[in-house]
Amino acid sequence: MTARAYERPPNALVQGGNVKFGTFDGPIASVNLIDAAIGGRVKWPRAMRRMRLKEWQAVQVGNKRWFMIVALFNAQSVGLVQVKLYDRVAKKKYLYERKVAPWKLTIPDNLVRSRAEYESNDCTVRFINRLADNRLSFEIDIKATKDTPSIRGSVLAFANGVTPQVVSLPFDGNRGMYSHKSPLPVEGEMSIDGENVPLTRGEAYLLVDDHKGYYPYVMEWDWVTGAQWRDGKLFAFNLTRNQCNNPTLNNENCVWIDGEPHLLPAVKFERNGEGVGATWRVRDELGRVDATFTIELDGRVDLNALIVESRYRGPFGYFSGYVQTGGGDRVSLDGMFGMGEKFYLRT
Repeated sequence: MTARAYERPPNALVQGGNVKFGTFDGPIASVNLIDAAIGGRVKWPRAMRRMRLKEWQAVQVGNKRWFMIVALFNAQSVGLVQVKLYDRVAKKKYLYERKVAPWKLTIPDNLVRSRAEYESNDCTVRFINRLADNRLSFEIDIKATKDTPSIRGSVLAFANGVTPQVVSLPFDGNRGMYSHKSPLPVEGEMSIDGENVPLTRGEAYLLVDDHKGYYPYVMEWDWVTGAQWRDGKLFAFNLTRNQCNNPTLNNENCVWIDGEPHLLPAVKFERNGEGVGATWRVRDELGRVDATFTIELDGRVDLNALIVESRYRGPFGYFSGYVQTGGGDRVSLDGMFGMGEKFYLRT
């Protein structure tokens, strides 16, 4: 079996109906999964492919006090605009979430030069993707409600010197998923309930999460990710167990050290308890990954309707343990802040 290794990205992910699978070290100019020939002997028409293609663009932004997730998610049957804001000092969470018609979201097919956006009377979220110029920015403007403070800001992230991990992984035949992840230094300014929050290099970071996939009828995954500045260098990691075939070869696990990603092996998740104080342990079979995630703030959504069932866990918390690069360098995860997900969706 060929070992997992970085390749140069193709100009288009789908060519002649065939999806290019692999792990790439740069952005893909056209993530045209909509052009994939899928469906077995009788190929799905474009309208059917569109209805099954799940796609989103999201970022995590953090500094020593604040942690925020901004996401535009399009399941084609419904769209979701979500902003989660957590004050790590006060240990208080704010949530803005709206289900919207899918055509009200703009999710582009690349991060090279594009926009992803949503705009309404009380909310504007706009990602301005310019990786061709080594930049990515986002703008946010949310009006205050009785449960959520006003949130405004403009953040600029710098991609020069940072190699992303871009994967195209198979589920079944020509059907699969794409993901682009990278940790970026940022500069910018937020206003939270009127309080000025400066975001400066060396303290604040942004994690990119761009994703598309032809998921099975039941979508499932386990995921943890975290980041931290140390001595002027940004460290970050991504560990996932999903539905891809042959996870030993097909996974998106890696650790970044000052902008350079290092591949990590397939992992398994073990959970001990529920809610605040519960732990998730993530390990591999080679002794290169041993991470423990301790929940500080729980997050869950359960829905059981006629055609949709969802069981979602999305806690925030702290990590301990380590990951080890293929070259033998051990990266401590002690004290890193981040999040996890246990995701189940039948739709």
